[in-house]
Amino acid sequence: MRASDLRQALEQHRLWSLSGGQDGRQFVGENVDFGDVDLSAVDLAGAELPGASFRSGSLRGADLSNGNFASAQFVGTDLTGATLVKTDLDYAMFDSVKLIRANLRRASLIQASLVKADLDGADLRGADFEGADLTDAYLGGCLLDGTIFIATKLLKAKLHGAIGAETARVTSIDIGRLVLGDAASQWLRSESI
Repeated sequence: MRASDLRQALEQHRLWSLSGGQDGRQFVGENVDFGDVDLSAVDLAGAELPGASFRSGSLRGADLSNGNFASAQFVGTDLTGATLVKTDLDYAMFDSVKLIRANLRRASLIQASLVKADLDGADLRGADFEGADLTDAYLGGCLLDGTIFIATKLLKAKLHGAIGAETARVTSIDIGRLVLGDAASQWLRSESI
């Protein structure tokens, strides 16, 4: 996407978002390549951008709430302080990203890949990580109340200081071996201490 087209699309989306859909135009596109553009603090709330690529870019403080970013590529992207509340992130790639203090409350990350992701202090309350891969991810200080872990890969994940593990919905996790039911919940609680 050319820089001038991107600026225009972002401005139209900002107007659309601010006016509750009365003015401007919702940012809609499939497989849009944003490359390594700095989109810090951009408003993409409600955008429909499945398959978008933000590889190695910056979305620090950006608002992607209530959007559709399923199968998007965020590899190496900085999403520090970003808001992704109720966002569809199913099958998205977040390998080696910074999601430090990001708000992913009630986000759907089914089958997403977050290998080596840094989620230090992130709000993950009610987020759905069913089938997600959090291998070697850092989740220290995260809020986990009501977070869903079903068939979630947590091999070498660091959870020290995570809050709310006792209320997370855990049925099965992979930590190099499959752990089910109460044993999975107990492991999650013990790792967050």
